[in-house]
Amino acid sequence: MGSKPPNDYSHSLQELLHLKSNQPIQSDDSGESNLPELFVIGLQETPNSEMIVNSLKVGIQSVLGPNYCLLRWSSVGVLHSSIWLRRELLWSCTTVNMVPVHMRPMAANRIRTKGAISLSFNLFGTSFLFINTHLTAHEINLRSRMNQLDKVQQILNLKYPSKSNSEMNLTATIENNHNNNNNNTKNIRDH
Repeated sequence: MGSKPPNDYSHSLQELLHLKSNQPIQSDDSGESNLPELFVIGLQETPNSEMIVNSLKVGIQSVLGPNYCLLRWSSVGVLHSSIWLRRELLWSCTTVNMVPVHMRPMAANRIRTKGAISLSFNLFGTSFLFINTHLTAHEINLRSRMNQLDKVQQILNLKYPSKSNSEMNLTATIENNHNNNNNNTKNIRDH
């Protein structure tokens, strides 16, 4: 993304979210709408300037349309997470709690490029937890990534049934997310 917002990322964002611009609400025979209840968007290596963040918020809002409102936007360095909720569900949702996880001390990295953001809330009594991470890259640093995941787990006080199963599942998830994020980022930047 660089130091300035992209000229037009709305087309790529529409494709990424499988939406059409200002998609109208359509109901089936049961009266259910075709729109997702929420979107959670995580961004990495996005500058934290107020101008760029505001540009992103406006761009995302224009793609999602008037049926959605921003429930929470949180930033940790160059890592951003946002939750967009269907407007009519706003009154059935609790306040969003945010927990930042920093991988490096401030003195070592003033920009804070590595870390995690956890966002949690309840909607109709169901608990949701979303974790956006940006961890050490490259296959050679797998052990470092696993240690960083352990740190996230400890700070958030998450419990896993078995360490070995969670390590295997988390490793697969990290590698898949890393590959998917690289592809998605490339698509957005190309447009």
